[in-house]
Amino acid sequence: MMERHFEKELEELKANIIRMGSLVDDQIEASCRSLFEGDVDLAAMVINGDADINEMDMQIEKQCQRILALNQPVAVDLRLLIAILQIDRDLERMGDIAINLAERTAQ
Repeated sequence: MMERHFEKELEELKANIIRMGSLVDDQIEASCRSLFEGDVDLAAMVINGDADINEMDMQIEKQCQRILALNQPVAVDLRLLIAILQIDRDLERMGDIAINLAERTAQ
C-alpha cells in the first residue's frame, strides 16, 4: 500500500515536470516570435505567464521535499528526485530568459 502511494507520487511528480517543460517551451517559442515579429501583445502574454512557471517551480520543489521527507528514497528513486530538482531549476531559469526576451520586445 505504502509503496503504491510512493510510486503514485513519483508519477505525479514526473507528469508535473513534463508539464512545466512544455510550458517553458511554449514561453521560449512565444518570446522569440514576439522579438522577431515585434509583437508587443505576445510579449505581454509571455511576461504574464511567468507566474505560472514560478508556481509550478514551487509546487515541484514542495513535492520533492515531501517525498524526500516522508519516504527517504534511495538509489534510483533518489537519483530521480535529484535530477527532477535540477531540471526544475533549469526550466525556471529558462522561463526567466524567455521573460527577458519578451521584455526587450516591449521596450
